[in-house]
Amino acid sequence: MRSLTLLLWLLLLLFQHQLWFGHYGIYQLIKTNHTISQQQTINDKITARNQQISHRIIQLQNNDQRSVEAYAREELGMIRRNETFYFMPYQ
Repeated sequence: MRSLTLLLWLLLLLFQHQLWFGHYGIYQLIKTNHTISQQQTINDKITARNQQISHRIIQLQNNDQRSVEAYAREELGMIRRNETFYFMPYQ
């Protein structure tokens, strides 16, 4: 009887160890969920950036004069005739 009780306790400990620390255990589940949430945050930021870029591309493809001018000023540093350029560094 005593050896049966000892055997059952050992089996219980073995199963508990597998449950908590095994390859498909609770610890691995928590770790995987954390990794998924981090990746989802990164994906959301990238998706928002992609939408901004897509919107900008559509504006430029439609030859919207304001967006073309804004792009030339912001990205290419172009200015109009008789315009004075002032550079103000960030403080």
